[in-house]
Amino acid sequence: MAVDLRYELDLAPESLWIMATPDPAVKRAAPHVLEVGDFIAGKDYYTSRRDLPAYLIKYTLEGAGVLTYGAQTARVGANRAFWIDCMQPQDYRTDPREGHWRVIWVHFYGPGCDAYYRWFLEMGGGRNDVELPVNASAAALMHRLIAIYRDGDNTLADDVNASALLTQLMAEMVAAAGRAAPEGPMPVCVAAARAYLLEHFHENISLAELADMVSLDRFYFQKLFKRHTGLSPKRFQALTRVNRAKELLQATDRPVSEIAGMVGVESASRFIALFRAYEGMTPGAYRKKWQSK
Repeated sequence: MAVDLRYELDLAPESLWIMATPDPAVKRAAPHVLEVGDFIAGKDYYTSRRDLPAYLIKYTLEGAGVLTYGAQTARVGANRAFWIDCMQPQDYRTDPREGHWRVIWVHFYGPGCDAYYRWFLEMGGGRNDVELPVNASAAALMHRLIAIYRDGDNTLADDVNASALLTQLMAEMVAAAGRAAPEGPMPVCVAAARAYLLEHFHENISLAELADMVSLDRFYFQKLFKRHTGLSPKRFQALTRVNRAKELLQATDRPVSEIAGMVGVESASRFIALFRAYEGMTPGAYRKKWQSK
């Protein structure tokens, strides 16, 4: 399938556009760079495209751009970035109100990228643009990718390093998408509820009981808890139970049914289902795997 592409490269001469050719073994097995750049774009810069098998992350350093993607139109100003699947119709251009857009960017692909992209959309409620914190390393990561591929003499070790940098960049985008509010100290009520869940994970504690304990409306409490821990109270409790169960499975010979009760799950079948959902295997298979080591 041919790529449907229209563009205008209104770029300053000092702009960078680097093509990458990673080792075929890395391309088969890991996220890898296709091209990377640092564009100083003028008012007429734009790209309209579809049907390109690649992902694209663009991070604004100065000025602003406008992204039209799916049903979204977003202004991408300083400290904002977007991440798109280039198989889908897309249009991004310099914001005419600004007249310039300095953006650092990377096209990439490979195993694992699909999952990170799904997590990015899930955490951000389906949005493709996101604000990065002022201490974000996105720009530094992409500048390091430019340094790796700028001279065209990349080795296998360079390509493995670039894959790790890409993974870090994707993880940073996912984290930013899930950040519902500016970071700050964890409220006392959330810290107290978290500590209580860690100590009483084996008990049947409802959301309403937790909220009453810290004197908050249960819906507001759940939102606040997730904002500062990244997890709902229910998921936090489930993870705590699974982690404690893993300790018991590795360190003891207690029956699975007994361990289920010890971590607060009322039946062995429900415990097995919970454990499989997080570990992809039964408690018995997990024990066999680790005790055989």
